[in-house]
Amino acid sequence: MSVVALWSPSDHLLSVLAPLALAASRSPSLVIDLDQDGPSYSAPFTLAELVEAGPTAKQIERAKSGTHVLANGGVDASDASEVIGALVDRWPNVVLRCPPARPAPTEAVSIVPLLPEPLCSPRSTRRTLFQDVGLRTNAPAGGVVLPRPKASTLAALSQLEVPVRSRWVNRLGSVWGTA
Repeated sequence: MSVVALWSPSDHLLSVLAPLALAASRSPSLVIDLDQDGPSYSAPFTLAELVEAGPTAKQIERAKSGTHVLANGGVDASDASEVIGALVDRWPNVVLRCPPARPAPTEAVSIVPLLPEPLCSPRSTRRTLFQDVGLRTNAPAGGVVLPRPKASTLAALSQLEVPVRSRWVNRLGSVWGTA
């Protein structure tokens, strides 16, 4: 079982699409949205509903393949810890989408746009990925830079589909090795 928490505090698009891309790099995978104000992904139930009614065995059962998403529905992650734990125990690959407006959990992988100073001050590269945004800026020493995703990759992910081929998804998938 592998669990990766992703946090992107300064780019809302990255905070939504990067967890989907990471999940798409391994099958079966589940993205659990920990953000109470997160997107309302199309799904039969939300994390809040599982917490409120108690999950059935079928609702927390892992799928055989594919990428699956569990929308938050307005529940705080601390109130959902038992349900999250049950899902993590059953799924081989889980991506936790951390709320961008809150501080990152200690072991979260941060994804930040690679911007020149003074827009982006040097930071620790430990558990940080830098997203290339086309400004020809060098990453801090030891920093991992993600290639820019193609429009077709972003379109597929926004429809909750797995992109056919994507250097961005493949490079992001290397994060599983740190889980």
